[in-house]
Amino acid sequence: MQIFLFAGRKLKCPFCERLYGYETNLRAHVRQRHQGIRVPCPYCSRTFTRNNTVRRHIAREHKDELEDTKMFEQSNHSDTVPRCQ
Repeated sequence: MQIFLFAGRKLKCPFCERLYGYETNLRAHVRQRHQGIRVPCPYCSRTFTRNNTVRRHIAREHKDELEDTKMFEQSNHSDTVPRCQ
């Protein structure tokens, strides 16, 4: 993807006329609007353009499910099988 500076400060989307001040915002725009790339929430049907946004969503909206998953994972690791010697 080629990134063009507009008026020396803004980054212009190579596919449309949108301008962005930060490359990360431009890349998220391209992923969502032009490439159709979305990050799904594993707990509901929502999708996001960025990994950090889906992590924040999970922390805010799915606290209970996240805690249940952590407890399950911890309980699985505590059941160790003794080695035969």
